[in-house]
Parts: sequence; C-alpha cells; structure tokens
Amino acid sequence: ADAPGAPADARTFVLVGGGAAGQYAAQTLRHEGFAGKIVLVSADEQAPYDRTKLSKPYLAGKAKPAALPLREPTFYEKHRIDLQLNTRATGLDLARQELQLEGHLPLRYDQLLLAPGGTPNRLPKLPGHDLAGVQPLRTQADADAILAATKDAKQVVVIGSSFIGMEAASSLVGEGRAVTVVAQDKVPFMRVLGPEIGAMFRALHEEKGVHFEAEAEVTALLGEAGRVTGVQLKTGRVLPADAVVLGVGVRPATAFLKDAFSLEKDGGLAVDAYLQAAENVYAAGDIARYPLGPRRAHAHRALARGPAARPHGRPQHAGPAGGLRRRPVLLDAAVRQEPALRRPRRKVGRNHLPRRCGQAGFPGPVRAGRPHHRRC
Repeated sequence: ADAPGAPADARTFVLVGGGAAGQYAAQTLRHEGFAGKIVLVSADEQAPYDRTKLSKPYLAGKAKPAALPLREPTFYEKHRIDLQLNTRATGLDLARQELQLEGHLPLRYDQLLLAPGGTPNRLPKLPGHDLAGVQPLRTQADADAILAATKDAKQVVVIGSSFIGMEAASSLVGEGRAVTVVAQDKVPFMRVLGPEIGAMFRALHEEKGVHFEAEAEVTALLGEAGRVTGVQLKTGRVLPADAVVLGVGVRPATAFLKDAFSLEKDGGLAVDAYLQAAENVYAAGDIARYPLGPRRAHAHRALARGPAARPHGRPQHAGPAGGLRRRPVLLDAAVRQEPALRRPRRKVGRNHLPRRCGQAGFPGPVRAGRPHHRRC
C-alpha cells in the first residue's frame, strides 16, 4: 500500500491484459511508489491467474481452481488496483489518449501498457471446427470445457504438436482415455528445437501412452447431432474422437490496435529498447516485438509465456534469451527512461533448451546438453 500522507497523484496508468505481464506490472508500479490510479483491463472472467498450470496440473486433475490465481482476491483492493474483468478493448485513440472498451465509455490514460496476450488459432476454415467438443486451450474457461468434454471420453485427439498440444496430451492420457496427437512434422518441435530434441519428447510421450499421427494433415472434423465424433486425415483415414483439443498455436491479440498502429506481419507490435510503441504507450508479453536483431521473434517467444513474462513488470533474473535487467523494467521504461533490454547473453539452440521445456508428468526442466543426457 502507499505510504501515509503521500501527495495526491492524478495520473492514470491503464494496463490491458490480465496475464502475468499485466499483473506483475501493476504490482511493480505500486511496489515502486506509483500513487496514481491503476486500471487493469482484462477480457477474462477471472482475476489474473497462472495460465501455465492450465495445460499441465489443472488438466491432469492435480491443481484446483484455487491454485491458479496469481494473487489473493484482497490484493487488488488493498493496493487500489481497479480490476475491470470481462472487459474487451476494441480500439485505441492515440491522439486523445483513450482506450475504447466494449460496452463501456472510453478510458483515458496518462500511461498505457498493452499486454493482451495471444488469441488461439481455431482453424475457422476447417469443416467441423464449430462442433461441440472441439476446444482450444487459452483460458480457464477453455480448460474447464476440455475437462467436461473429456470426463467420459475414450478417444481424445490433439491437433498440433505445439507446447500447449503436447502438454495437454500428456495431462489427458490415462484414466481410460486414449490420446492421439496429429502433427504435420515428423517429431514435435522439430522446426524450433531440431529433430533430436523432438524425437526425445515424442519418446517421452509415447512412454506415457500418447499415440502420434506424424506428417499428417487434418481435412475435416466429423460429427453427429452437432458433436464431434472423428477427425478425418488427408489420407482418408478417420480417427475416432469424443473430444478434440486444438493446439495449433496463437496469434497476438492485437486486432483492436490495427487502426492505431502499423502491425507486424504476424500481428505483433514493434517496440523500441524501452518497450515503447508510441508516446506514453508501452507493450509487453506475447504482442511485443523488440529489437534484438534477426532472431528477435524467437527471443520474444521464449519470454512470452506465463511467469516468464514477469521480467516485464517485476525484478527477475534474465530470461531464457538473456538480456533483461534485474530490476523493474516497466518502471524503468515508463518513468526512469532506462533501456529495458540488452543484447542476448547466450543462445537457445538445438542443444541448449529453454528452461520452460519441462512437460507435465515428466522430469523437470531439461537444461543444456545433448538430448540423450536428459539432465534435469
């Protein structure tokens, strides 16, 4: 809480996004003495929670809803953080410094942090994508829907071998459920971590009972009475499915910014070394594209998920790609005007795995070394 007798501060700092970056930014602003108004706008129905648990212990039944929130409910009231949940940003007026909200009056800001995260790909052109039992995994509501759909399921198909897809497959297999992962590549993560690491992860999942349809393409989702019953492959083969989980990646949730900024090809928002996108506007997390050279997209994605997003708002050690100061980056950028980023200190390559590669039900994070070492 603010110190007694602190002078009134008429400034308003608005944060868009109820993920780790937004929550820790709000927390850090108060911790570092910001006495003005803080408004945290989130499209989610729940107060900020740890999304990384959704695809692992939560789906596996090892974590209850009470284990997900990043802070106690009283935290936000105590620190005068105005939580506006189930509130979707629809536009941004840079000249007027106003954030447009669905169903609400525009919200004026003095400083703005954009950290809305990503939107899961739902394969809208795939026949049958809108059948009941077909579910992406991004929010707690998504995870609850998957748990309901798979409670009595015998056959579950996961489309995509992304981190989310592989974690979901590992968490859901067992208890009478057969899980099949349909992937375009021969092994998971091949384009990011290489064939050796991919083969290791595939073997680990197969040991748990997960089946793979590698180098396969889904052409349609089949159903009866409005509910999914199968996944049709390009070969004509049909995989029976009582539920389907979509693990085919995310895109930056920046549709509401298209009139205010010239977005990158993938929908990301370019920022400078201070995480600044425009005057009084900053970005962090999934949407931020900052200048780290030709491999900047890889460095960004290594920092974008879950608690790894904390360095954008709270003092932390350098992340997997290195380069983050061990101090309140958001405050440095917005108030002290100190660079948020340095050059990467080490590479993340085929034989040097990022620490977040640990999978549900498997040994903890795999550290640097050849895949056959499996050092943890």
